[in-house]
Amino acid sequence: MKNYDKLWTALAASRISTLEELVHVAASNERLGTDEAILVSNGQSEPAPSPDQLPLAPPIVHRYPAVPLSVDGKLLQAPEELDAWHGKPLYYTPVRKETGIALAAFSARDAMLAEARALRTNPAPAQSLASFEHLCTSNPDSLPEQVCFFEHIGEGGDVKCLAPARAYPNLLQVGRVKVGWWYTTDWNDVISSVSWCRWDVTLYEHINYGGSQLFLPAGCNTPNLVELGWNDRASGVVNWGSRW
Repeated sequence: MKNYDKLWTALAASRISTLEELVHVAASNERLGTDEAILVSNGQSEPAPSPDQLPLAPPIVHRYPAVPLSVDGKLLQAPEELDAWHGKPLYYTPVRKETGIALAAFSARDAMLAEARALRTNPAPAQSLASFEHLCTSNPDSLPEQVCFFEHIGEGGDVKCLAPARAYPNLLQVGRVKVGWWYTTDWNDVISSVSWCRWDVTLYEHINYGGSQLFLPAGCNTPNLVELGWNDRASGVVNWGSRW
């Protein structure tokens, strides 16, 4: 009886109420049959595609966060100031201070990494380990090597973990809700919180490492992507297995 309960719960979560709908979903979601992560490698490459093989890139549209936001060192005063960056990728990283969380965005990845390194050198003190607080530790080597991504804030809902030096470049192909032997939905635009991790982690706006990026430094947790403007936004993720 318990197995039937789990089955009907999964079907309800996928909004499947008839056999016809179940067959249709199964036929249209063959791509969800895998959850294999690829190896992150800085040394391997593949032939570049010809221009006519390149897919049309999705638009880059930035979301104004619920926390203070700076772009290239300038603190934005109003949401419409971010509109000038639509269509251009930005490289985001959280800035944790004793007064709370903020977000820093840069037009160049190297500038973002420099900000993240400064955070690692001088982490905000962790007075508590409350589930909804964005905190860092001065001893990231004490943390688990794998990172876990969650459906809801505060590490709630479905969970998907990723080993170090591994990546999911296309979360459309990573199954989330399994019915029988196939998945009925995926992890694309689902992630709302991220666990503590020993290594640096990156979330990508679009598949195949496209669009804007959110860089999460090693030794920190990210229990609420809503306030960072990255809720239900990631289409690719990497656990670097190293620290930039």
